[in-house]
Amino acid sequence: MKDRGVQRERTGLAWSRTSFLTVFVALLLLRLGIRRMSTADILAGLVLSLLAAFMFSCSNHRLGWYKDNELSTATDRTRQLTIACGVALAATLHVLDVCRHSL
Repeated sequence: MKDRGVQRERTGLAWSRTSFLTVFVALLLLRLGIRRMSTADILAGLVLSLLAAFMFSCSNHRLGWYKDNELSTATDRTRQLTIACGVALAATLHVLDVCRHSL
């Protein structure tokens, strides 16, 4: 027995929880970057902030707060790939900054 209405809501709520945690990590990176005057950490925080906004819009789309045609018609795989590349970029920037400071 499939319940398609609840699945869409659960997925939307998962997207919104993930975007909230991404904002939290972005703020931590921005704070760290400002304290250490680190451009790489500030850039990583900004990348994660943009990703959080994108994920929040995905959650709104999933929860049905917008009409189906109002947002972009990108597939879920494209959204996942965009988020994965952004997180990888932010992590790489942070690791490079940590390596630079440890030398």
